[in-house]
Amino acid sequence: MPTIRRTYKYKLKPNKTQVKTFNHWLGCSRLLYNTALQQRIYAYKDKGESLSAYDQAREIKELRKHPDTDFFADVPRSILDDTLKRLDKSYQAFFRGLKKGQKVGFPKFQGKDYYKSIRIADIRGQVKSKTFWGETYIKLPKVGKVYVSQTRIQRLYRFNSFWSVKRSISVSNN
Repeated sequence: MPTIRRTYKYKLKPNKTQVKTFNHWLGCSRLLYNTALQQRIYAYKDKGESLSAYDQAREIKELRKHPDTDFFADVPRSILDDTLKRLDKSYQAFFRGLKKGQKVGFPKFQGKDYYKSIRIADIRGQVKSKTFWGETYIKLPKVGKVYVSQTRIQRLYRFNSFWSVKRSISVSNN
């Protein structure tokens, strides 16, 4: 059975506080990505060992409690986990390309303009969507109600100064 993947994109209408929170989450994700990449490089150069997303995810709990990096506690855990999975996918693609003999680039550090999306996983039904008086909103953990044109949500994107939302669904052809 072939599966069709469809993606829907809707514009969000966050208030100033929510925009600040989304930007904070985006910055923390970028910082975690770059730090985890640096950690992997040092682990391989110094010890000759390879780290996985699972190995690095075990350190997130201490990272969130440490006084110097307690700002990570404001970010939902699912976003931080997805950031490490993203890095892991980059590494896997790099080594897969090397095995095939292709010319591939090593995963790069992400600058402010290149890291533009975060993924919010709907763990335990935390992401709620409702329509009230004709306005549709989603309720996100640690943010609250964010008004959106539709109820589908999976990934937040920042383009210039606008935030939007994307959701991918898989539909089986019978």
